[in-house]
Amino acid sequence: MFKEFYDLLLDRRPIAKEVKIRKDDKFFITLSTSVRRMLTISETGVFILSKCKGEKTIKEIIDEMAKTFKNVDVNEAKTIIAEEKEEYVIPLTITKPKVTLNDIGSEAFPDKLATFTTRYDASDKDRTSNLIIACRKINGKVVLADETFSYNKALGARTAQAGYKNAKVYENGEVVDGIGGGICQISSTLYNSVLMSNLKIVERRNHQFVTSYVPAGRDATVVYGMTDFKFKNTRKYPIRIMASAQNGIATVSIYGIKEENEYTFTFSTRTVASIPFTTKYVEDSTLPAGTEKVKQKGANGLKTETYITKMLNGKVISTELLSKDTYDAMTRIILKNTKTETQAPVNNQPSENVNNKPASSSENNNTNTSGKDNTNSSSNTGEESSSTKDPDVTQ
Repeated sequence: MFKEFYDLLLDRRPIAKEVKIRKDDKFFITLSTSVRRMLTISETGVFILSKCKGEKTIKEIIDEMAKTFKNVDVNEAKTIIAEEKEEYVIPLTITKPKVTLNDIGSEAFPDKLATFTTRYDASDKDRTSNLIIACRKINGKVVLADETFSYNKALGARTAQAGYKNAKVYENGEVVDGIGGGICQISSTLYNSVLMSNLKIVERRNHQFVTSYVPAGRDATVVYGMTDFKFKNTRKYPIRIMASAQNGIATVSIYGIKEENEYTFTFSTRTVASIPFTTKYVEDSTLPAGTEKVKQKGANGLKTETYITKMLNGKVISTELLSKDTYDAMTRIILKNTKTETQAPVNNQPSENVNNKPASSSENNNTNTSGKDNTNSSSNTGEESSSTKDPDVTQ
């Protein structure tokens, strides 16, 4: 009802008196001195319209309201304004809509504008749970024309209370367990579907490392309270997001109404430079003496440029730079125990030779340095980063 009244006042701009709808559901008119200004909405949710060109009486305002709203008792309103006052309060009966945005069915979004899928390891139960939660949070979301969608706002804080589990994330250059690990796969899947729907990217940032589920230049990381993924619906009509994660496949589709010219898109990524990884050795006394174990496999970093090509009916319209991204090299981390095995205690009792000299002993140096890679190491399957560059562990 407030939006309808807002639209009414916007269409009837030349009104001489200040008009408000208060939070107590009262229609409020003040016969104060007016100044020329446009229609605004205050922070308290009150609609305010002050004097523009032309004038209308309060009765004319009420009559206009009566044409649009059935929740205004016109006779009661006219009785209230019969007395000369500086201020009039006219009660309204607020009625809730029978149909809200969440109730709008698929008939309002008949066309699939784009869809994008990524794969995940369904055997990783905790990470899969996070993906499912993220999909449920954005599934069915309606984004009106000119409205901006925020992934962080839709998902909320990533906490155990909200149902998120510990899964692989990036933290200070390493793959570790962190709350909400995996949700960046859904934001990245959404990012690609948004691009293919010809919507405007407002905020997007790449991960610290290249991910396993989308090519370099096609990912979108998020950190609650720090880094968001946002896009604006620049189409003529509202769009609806549909998302799911099941059987190892994450899918995000955008539905809406096709316009006269519907474009298709292709993407290409050029590697500008490769950043070689380094190896770091960490002493670990819990390992058997003289052995090594690979804690984290290394991976080269990249500097990339990603381009988006727009086409209409198969004809190239334009090719533009979409993003320049830098992915750090992931350090190879090897745990090792450099201590050698010690010899059993030596008996230093005098020998029974004629010279009565102590017996000699020899050192037993059995050093084993032939450790091999352990398949239990963390590979490049984490998505979220928590370094100073990309601290996603706070998800």
